[in-house]
Formats: sequence, C-alpha cells, structure tokens
Amino acid sequence: MKLSVRRLSVVAGLVIVGAGAGANYAYNLPDVDPVEGLHIVVNVPANRLYVYENGERTRTYAVSVGLVGYETPAGSYTIREVIWNPWWHPPKSDWARGRTAEPPGESNPMGRAKLNFGPLLYIHGTSDYQALGNPASRGCVRMRNSDVMELARLVHQYASPKVKSDLLETLEESPSMTRTIRLAQSVKFTAEYNVATVDEGFLILYPDVYQRVRSKVRDEVEQTLRESGIDFDAVNPDHIDRLLEKSSTRRVAISLEELLAPASGIAVDDSESSREP
Repeated sequence: MKLSVRRLSVVAGLVIVGAGAGANYAYNLPDVDPVEGLHIVVNVPANRLYVYENGERTRTYAVSVGLVGYETPAGSYTIREVIWNPWWHPPKSDWARGRTAEPPGESNPMGRAKLNFGPLLYIHGTSDYQALGNPASRGCVRMRNSDVMELARLVHQYASPKVKSDLLETLEESPSMTRTIRLAQSVKFTAEYNVATVDEGFLILYPDVYQRVRSKVRDEVEQTLRESGIDFDAVNPDHIDRLLEKSSTRRVAISLEELLAPASGIAVDDSESSREP
C-alpha cells in the first residue's frame, strides 16, 4: 500500500499546557512537518497496532478497534499531541446519556494517555484488557495502559525530543496529573483494513469485521500473495478454501511452505497474543 504524505508547514517550538477535558482536537492545531522515521499503523481486522521505525517493524500491540456501528475509519492521519492522564467528558451521544465527567486515573475511559488522530478519535489506554484483540470501542483504538504509555514515550522520543525524561517519568508515576504536550513534529498514523497479510513466512487471515470485503476475500488473498512474490497458481486451492471457511469467525494462519504443499491439514493459530503470527 503506497501512502502519500502531505507536506506541512513548519511550526517551531514546543508547548506544554494543562488539560482538564477529554475533547482535545489536535487536528485543529497548526500544521507541522511529519517526523522522519516513525510510522504507526493499525490493521483494523487484526486488532493489532504496529510501530515502524525507519521502515522496520519494532513493536506489535493487541488493541481494540471500533464495534460495528462505531467503525474505526481507514485512512491516513497525523498525531500532533499527546495528552497524559486525560479527563473523560461524555460526548453528546445516546450511549453516553446520563454519564458524568470522570477524572484521570487507571479506570478512566481514556486510560493513562491518548493520542488524537481525528475528530473525537484517539489511540488511548483502557483498563478493559480482556477485550483487547477484539472490536470493543466506539471508533477509537484502545490499548493496554502500559502499552499506550510506552507508545507515547516513543512518540516523544521522535517528535518532541526536548521534553525532559523526568517529566515523562513524573506523568507515568502520577495518574492524576494531566498534561497536554504538543509535538514539535507530527507523527504519521495509518488505519488499514487488510483481511489478509503475509508476515514472517505465514499467510494470516482475519475476520471481515465490518463486512467490507465479503465475497472478495479470496481476491484479497490472491492479491496479497502475489504482492509478496508468491505464485498463486502454485498454491493448493484446498488450503485456501479451508482457510476462508475458518477465517469468518477467527484469525487463522498457515505457513507459506505448507500453503504450497499438497493438502494435509492446516495449522490454525487464533491466539490472542500480541505477537504476530
């Protein structure tokens, strides 16, 4: 997938301000140049977030994307600020009716940090760890609190290196201390919708959670394999059929070596591990 990056104007300086609300719209901040070397990607059907540093994938996290009806929108975005220990204010939506604002803390719906990438859309922490690996949010990307703080630190390392490490340590150790840190440079974030991927010698299929691919899943598999240099005509079609049948409800994986071998069963991996495959 080729990504086009819009060149943005330079804004010098770093601003650190207090934040008391959950509605911080970083997309309204002045444009800044995207930082080189760091790219955050989420594959929605996989419920996985990947960190790429200088083109190499260095981290993989299990996340929760949006439920059906609250879909996480695919697209290219920029992250321009990090909000540590945010407040949560209920949006003007039916599902939040009757709820009141919640202060920062481990159980806050926004968790320990949030990174805004669109109108009311965030990568943020959660204490609902059991749901990670499955759609559970209302459009946002939820992460384990320890993971989102690790990600936030990495974002600062690349995009706001002047922020002192002792401040970040204080924010990690003080769940009630809210700070918004605007980045000196923006960070690329891409939300993809790929039901088929090739990764570390495996073909991996994910459920079509939003029913966007439907009957074209086989076409997606063929395209993915061909783009990875696999001769699709040499693939055992029985393996593909069985994979497609199983992938409607869970993640399945098969080694490329087995994929090209005569039918002899399929190694199915549908674990909730944050590692791939």
